[in-house]
Amino acid sequence: MTMPKGGRTGLGERLADAYRMIVSGTVRTVASGFDSGGRMVQRIKNWIPPTNEINAEISASGKLMRNRSRKLIVENPWASAALDLFVSNAVSTGPIPRPRHPDAKRRQQMIDLFDRWAKVCCSNRSMDFYALCALSVRANRADGDSFTRVRYRREEDDLPVGMQLQPLEADFCPLEKTEGLSAGRRIEAGIEFDAIGRRVAYWMYKSHPASQNAFQRDMALFQVPEAEIIHMFEVKRPGQERGYPWLTPAIISLYDLKQLMDASLLRQKLANLLSIWIQKGPDSKGILGETPVSAPAVPGQNKHEATFGPGTVNYCEEGEEPKFLVPPDQGNNFQAFVNFILRSIARSLGLTYEQLSGDLTGVNFASSRAGILEMRRLMEMWQHHVLIHQFCRPIWEKWIRQALLEGRLWKGAEAEFVAHPEYFEAEWAPAAWPWVDPVKDLQAARDKVRGGFGSRRRELAKLGDDIERIDQENAEDNKRVDGLGLMYDSDGRVALAAGRKPAEEEEPATEPAVGGS
Repeated sequence: MTMPKGGRTGLGERLADAYRMIVSGTVRTVASGFDSGGRMVQRIKNWIPPTNEINAEISASGKLMRNRSRKLIVENPWASAALDLFVSNAVSTGPIPRPRHPDAKRRQQMIDLFDRWAKVCCSNRSMDFYALCALSVRANRADGDSFTRVRYRREEDDLPVGMQLQPLEADFCPLEKTEGLSAGRRIEAGIEFDAIGRRVAYWMYKSHPASQNAFQRDMALFQVPEAEIIHMFEVKRPGQERGYPWLTPAIISLYDLKQLMDASLLRQKLANLLSIWIQKGPDSKGILGETPVSAPAVPGQNKHEATFGPGTVNYCEEGEEPKFLVPPDQGNNFQAFVNFILRSIARSLGLTYEQLSGDLTGVNFASSRAGILEMRRLMEMWQHHVLIHQFCRPIWEKWIRQALLEGRLWKGAEAEFVAHPEYFEAEWAPAAWPWVDPVKDLQAARDKVRGGFGSRRRELAKLGDDIERIDQENAEDNKRVDGLGLMYDSDGRVALAAGRKPAEEEEPATEPAVGGS
C-alpha cells in the first residue's frame, strides 16, 4: 500500500499525517466532514474538550465557581453592578399574584389574605415576600442555586396562614453528595431521586457548613422532603439537576479586568512620585540646609539626601547625571480596550454595555431602545421559565392549600377547591417596565386595546396593576366629582360624550397668517 501524496503545498503533509494516524490505529472512525469536528485544522487539533455529563461537571467545579462568583460580587464593581441590575429588572417590586377565581369577591379575599401573609412570610421576619423574591433571585444568580425551605407553623404563632419561608444558601445542599441507593434510587449532587427519576428529598446540613460558631456547626446530613424545598435554578442542558453561577462565562474576564485596572492605578500612582534633582557644587549644603551623606574627602560620595517621594528635593554632584523613573504610559488605546472587555462581559450576561458601565457617551434614543428591548426579552423569558415557574407558582400552591386546611378563606372553599381546583390557581404579573418613551408607549397600548389586539386587563397587568382595583378607584373618583359638580379633562367620559379626541390626539390650531383678515 503506497502512502498518498498531495499535489498542493502542505496538503501532502496533512494527508501523510492522517495516513500515519490510520495505520497506527489512532483514528478508527470515518474522518470528520467538518473542520470544527476534525483534527486537520492546526490551531484546534489539540483542543479536545471533555465529554463529561453536566451534573458531573457541576459537582466537580461548582463549589469553586460559586466561591469565585461570590468574591467577584463583593469586590468587583462591574460584577456587583451587573447583579444589582439583574435583580432590579427581574424582580423590582413584584411579581404579584392574580387569582383566577371567576368571582371578583373571592379573588379579592385571596389577595387580601396573601397581602397580610406576605408581610410576615419570612421565617425571621426580616423581609416581606417581595424582598424574599429579590434575595432568592440574587442567590440564584450568584451561586447558581437558590433554596427556600417551607416551614409550617403552629396556631399559637398567630400568622394569617401558618406557613413561613426560610431562605438557605446553596452550601446547605452539598454538591459532592452523590451515591447509589437500593431499588434504583440514587443521590446526585445532594438530591435524592426515586427509580423513575423523580425528586423525593434533599440532603442538607442542619447549619451552614462554614459557620464560625463551632458549637452551632453540625456537619451531619439529614433528609428534607422534596415538598418542603423550593429549588430555583436555570436549566441549561437536558438532565441538569443543579445550577451554576450566572457570572460563569465572565468570571475570568471580570477578574482580569479588575487586575488590569488595579495595575493601571498603581502605575499612575508611581508616575506621580515626581522629585526635583538639583546639580550643585561640592561645597553646597543645599537650599534646605541638608548635610552631606559622607565626608567631602571621599570621592563620589558628596551627595545630599532628602526622602524620596512626591515633591522631594534631591542633589547630586557636578558631572553626575541623575536617572528618573518614567513608568510606561497606558497608551492611547487603553480606554477602547477596556470598553471592548466590558462589552464582551455585558453581552455574555445578557445586559447592555451602557447598563454595565454606566457610560452613556454616544448613545442615542434608537440604539438605547434596541438594546433595552433585547435585554427585556431575555429577562421576560427568565422570569417566566425560572422565577415564576420554580419559585412563585409552588409557593402559591402550598400557601393556598395551607389556607384551605386552616379554614382561612370563605365558608365552603374546601369543597369548591375539590370541584374546581383551577379556581384557586394564580397568574403572576412581574413588575412593570419603565416606559422608554412614555407618550408613544401609552399611545401604542391605547391603540392596541381600541383595535381589539389586546385588553385593558392585560395591558394593566403589564403595568403591575389590577383592572378591578383601577376600575373601582375610577368609579369612586367619578362619583365624588359628579357629586361636587366638577369636571376635569382627565375624565374620559367628557371627551367621548362630546365626540372629541383626547387632548394629545387633537391637531393644533392653525395660526392665521400675519397681516391676514
